Amino acid sequence: MPTTSHQQDVDVIYFYSSDIRGDREKLSEETLGKKSPHLKWEVKNQARKNSKAKSSCKSIAYWSETPTCIGVRLEDDDSFTICAPHGLDDLMNLVVQPIPLPYQDLSLYQKRINEKNWDKFWLKLKIVHQ
Repeated sequence: MPTTSHQQDVDVIYFYSSDIRGDREKLSEETLGKKSPHLKWEVKNQARKNSKAKSSCKSIAYWSETPTCIGVRLEDDDSFTICAPHGLDDLMNLVVQPIPLPYQDLSLYQKRINEKNWDKFWLKLKIVHQ
């Protein structure tokens, strides 16, 4: 179900080391765009984005802020697996802060905070400034 807030983007990640060129990314975005054209789809192969990670779940640990470092995977039996390498507390408590060392990139974190304007849409959000 699409979000009812100003956010209309959906990020989809996968980890496939045999697709380093990213051919599946564009094809997947086009396919998803046709199914739900009102959403902005972004599909990224994490094998191309982060050479240190060996899975999509491990790559999430390198994202900029803790509440975005969460992934959900639909399993074959229709159950969900949640990947949250920095935990779920910040997401549940409306806290945005940079990921811990050694993953941290404070300049990227600050850039995203400035660009996203999350605190203007979610007034209870607590943003940690570094």
